[in-house]
Amino acid sequence: MPATPPINHSAHHAPERLVKRIDQLQIGAHLSPQTIDSLGCDLWLLDGPLDRPFSEEEMTRLADQCPMWSLVWPAGWALAHLFISRPEWVEGRNILDLGAGSAVVGIAALRAGARSVTACDTALDALEACRANAQLNQVNLQIIDDLEAALKDDIDLIVAADLLYTADNQPLLQQLPQLAPQVLLAESHSAGITAPDGYQMHTLKGRTWPDLDTIHAHVACYFYDSSQHNHNSIPM
Repeated sequence: MPATPPINHSAHHAPERLVKRIDQLQIGAHLSPQTIDSLGCDLWLLDGPLDRPFSEEEMTRLADQCPMWSLVWPAGWALAHLFISRPEWVEGRNILDLGAGSAVVGIAALRAGARSVTACDTALDALEACRANAQLNQVNLQIIDDLEAALKDDIDLIVAADLLYTADNQPLLQQLPQLAPQVLLAESHSAGITAPDGYQMHTLKGRTWPDLDTIHAHVACYFYDSSQHNHNSIPM
């Protein structure tokens, strides 16, 4: 895959809505564009003194209010790295990134040669982050808040990262294979998740970015393929 030219960060400005969202955390952090070479993309992410001890009040705010789009979480990292290192997963294909967050997975898929990527999320801040990150990377990412509308296009592969950590979302394991020929879900919090028949189970390595020093995870991957001639495999 050809190298991506460096992006001039000074030519881009974070949306005010996202800046205010980070300011509300009151932990001395801010939003900055960060280059993640191993994932082939740049993202607007949390920045600041994150390796210091936090007070109990700050930890509570982080746990309750930290936007999912402001960090790359282990499952998102694992899928993005998979696509960059194994572009045959996405080359020439139409991808739906469900619960897109920062859109790191979708942007990596586009970098790896996907024909199209639709990022779908229901959170307004996440949709704004997807737009800002697509502009930062100069990629044509389709952004939508309606899953039903997203599925009107021919989708070859549905991907999602850390979407099943709540029990309310776990029925998606059974529902998504009815919506696309292939489904690839990655979860860094997989305890209690049982994949239905038809899924292949694998493990990938993930991490956070920025590095939170404590979260370097083994990520459970659930892959469903309705075709009989699948040549893709996830490296163990």
